[in-house]
Amino acid sequence: MRVLLCTLSSPGYLFASIRLALSLRERGHEVTFFSDATELLRDLDFPCLFGEAAGSFDPGDWFRPETIAAHFDALTGALCQARPTLLLTHQLMLGPLLTARQQGLPLGVIGLAAPMFPLSGEHLEQARLTGTRAAVRYTQLLDIFDRATRVLSLPPDHVSPEYFSGEVFLLRSVPELELEASVLPEHVHYAGDLWWEPPGGDENLARFLERAQERPVVYLQPGRTFDEGSFTWALTCDLKEQYAVIIDTFRSDEEEETFSTDGNVLIQPYIPMGLVLPRATLMVSHSHTTAALAGLRFGVPHLVVPNGSGTEDIAQRLVAAGAARCAQASGVVAGARQVLGEHLRASPSLRTALQAGAASGGACRALEALG
Repeated sequence: MRVLLCTLSSPGYLFASIRLALSLRERGHEVTFFSDATELLRDLDFPCLFGEAAGSFDPGDWFRPETIAAHFDALTGALCQARPTLLLTHQLMLGPLLTARQQGLPLGVIGLAAPMFPLSGEHLEQARLTGTRAAVRYTQLLDIFDRATRVLSLPPDHVSPEYFSGEVFLLRSVPELELEASVLPEHVHYAGDLWWEPPGGDENLARFLERAQERPVVYLQPGRTFDEGSFTWALTCDLKEQYAVIIDTFRSDEEEETFSTDGNVLIQPYIPMGLVLPRATLMVSHSHTTAALAGLRFGVPHLVVPNGSGTEDIAQRLVAAGAARCAQASGVVAGARQVLGEHLRASPSLRTALQAGAASGGACRALEALG
């Protein structure tokens, strides 16, 4: 099977893609990437297709018609080079999805830790009846798709939830975590947490943790604030005297100078969670997929501050699993203190299931049936 795997550039998308690509390669399949992370991928011996005309791979640009059109045009020209028998992409990359549909290629789609959009017609009807956020997001998706196809001058196409979710949809979760497990369509397969980080250490982080010694560690992963306000400043000021505070600013749109810093605070644009979470007493994030699943994997009590893009649904699942509490940005200090006093933990069986799900090969077997 020859797989063309298209991924956005942030660690949450890229690292999960690499984990899946490594599994596919171990099973004897060829994997070529469409990505701008060329250096990392070539270090791992993965061929990578990328050109300056390919557009943005930033998740913040996924909905822009010019981004979708650039991906579509670049991929259409690259297919003769990769000769894929399967196109695999993420849910928010509509350019590769359009390419697969226009070229008649089997399509696999990698989702988040909760369905962002309805995954079948029946699922959509239920979402509309219950007024869930997924139904609203699906209406927005149709508008984005329509604008992109008009930019590309493509003829109208019949679309449905199945059109966007592919022949195989990989949900980054396990049945034990999924609240809608009983109503998901048959083409949905659980992929576990798809955990992967680049090997090696982080000297700056290691020195900080060594200086922290017995001081408990708090990990903060702020994201784009939109109109919700930031939790970082207030929480850092409240915790830094008692805790070693580590702030990962990769997804943040705040200026680092606004964060309160001293010897008890470390700020970096990327923090390997696998190195810090085993030491962490608390993590605070917006509940994006990779942070949410990492908290479960390492058993870290989690305060989640949802900020759209499906994070409300992921947060709901973490809270139902007993692994997190939910707060608004304005109540983050009180929420953090509550979580620190409760010692929340996901059940060992859920943690084991997530870790085993990515290693079981179930996602690869589902894809193999297509390619």
